[in-house]
Amino acid sequence: DSWMTPVEYVEKARRVLGQIDLDPASSAEANAVVQAARIFTKEEDGLSKLWKGTVWLNPPYSRGMVDAFVETLCKAHLERRVPRAVLLVNVATDTGWFQDLMGKYPVCFVRGRIGFVLPGGERVDGNRYAQAFFFLGCSREVVSREFGSVGSIMERT
Repeated sequence: DSWMTPVEYVEKARRVLGQIDLDPASSAEANAVVQAARIFTKEEDGLSKLWKGTVWLNPPYSRGMVDAFVETLCKAHLERRVPRAVLLVNVATDTGWFQDLMGKYPVCFVRGRIGFVLPGGERVDGNRYAQAFFFLGCSREVVSREFGSVGSIMERT
């Protein structure tokens, strides 16, 4: 579950969000890159906490965890506690949560595969899964400017 996002993607997300107030699935090492004002670690159980402000989320992928984190993010967004968020997930078009996100929010399907960073700093090339970024409440113009070079951006019309 400790697959940290490379800095170049986090910087783009920060420009889309303006700032990152919360990373609810983080660690001290990951936050050195994310630079969120507040983080929740695995030990703190971010799912049990109140989420508010702009959110960066690269959730854990253990069985059932991604579903729970996506559900918590969407609920916080609908309740207006999270006005804007960038969510990084594996492309899982066969899941209900992915289909729900595609029906509501712009998505960037990453061209190629992201080389995630393991604890200790080793970058892992050869990731087996495709990734997508979802943008909740974000400016479409800024999303296009920042992520247009990352992959194809799509939105349900």
